[in-house]
Amino acid sequence: MFWGYILILHMINILEKGDEMIWVGICAGGFIGAVLRYAICLGFNNQGILIANILGTFVLSFMFGLQPRLNKNLDIGIKTGFCGALTTFSTFCLEVYEHYVLKNGVILYVLLGISMPLIIVVLGYRVGIWLKGPLAGDCK
Repeated sequence: MFWGYILILHMINILEKGDEMIWVGICAGGFIGAVLRYAICLGFNNQGILIANILGTFVLSFMFGLQPRLNKNLDIGIKTGFCGALTTFSTFCLEVYEHYVLKNGVILYVLLGISMPLIIVVLGYRVGIWLKGPLAGDCK
């Protein structure tokens, strides 16, 4: 709940500065990216996620290469909204590349970036199974 208030205050602060078009771009891009991801997954069954991740990675890296040529609102709308809704894998790949270019511990970043989410998936699954037991009686 606390973070929700912080987010709302941050959004109000941005809107007061006249950057409301950034939010419009993020929302529009997010809508398009989410619908495209769904369509890709419907059309390509098991390979849909892989295709969405590859497409999102290409678009994000392409946009990164275009900087600073695009309008700020369009740039953020495509990178954060569209690519964010289409895939989160693309952001991870771009960050790996940035760590590689900056020579900033890329091996550790890749190892943590892959192993930690897998560990969290197992942990989250186990917590869900554990909670399902006690909560199953409440559903009757």
